[in-house]
Amino acid sequence: MSAFFAGDYEEIAMSIKISTISDGSILRYEYDFGSTTELKISFVGTITREYQKNAVRLLVRNKAQTYTCSVCGKPATQLCCNCFYQIDIPFFCKSCAEAHYDETEHYILPVVNSPRMGVCGYVGNLDVYGFDSEKLYDKRE
Repeated sequence: MSAFFAGDYEEIAMSIKISTISDGSILRYEYDFGSTTELKISFVGTITREYQKNAVRLLVRNKAQTYTCSVCGKPATQLCCNCFYQIDIPFFCKSCAEAHYDETEHYILPVVNSPRMGVCGYVGNLDVYGFDSEKLYDKRE
């Protein structure tokens, strides 16, 4: 279950065509009403490619955040889901995560570039989309 909103409460139908949304618009998106992740979607521009005019393409990604291990200060690669809502910094490097798990039997997941990190066991294994600026424009003449 998910929903799009204009403003704070005006729900937008899932069947709305992207072409009807004006550049500069900002929508709110709520994903998974059980463990809700809320996103803000900004429409910054439209690119139409004649030979693929009905396709939607990912053009931009969030820059991945970096986290430091709450124990030793090294770059964090792991997240403790059990501690996610209990401590300020539930992030660990690989060796500290192993010690943390052995000590407390907590659920450890990888750090990923997603707002769903640590929610409902999300590990990002299907997150294969990249951004290649060379493929952004049609080079045919």
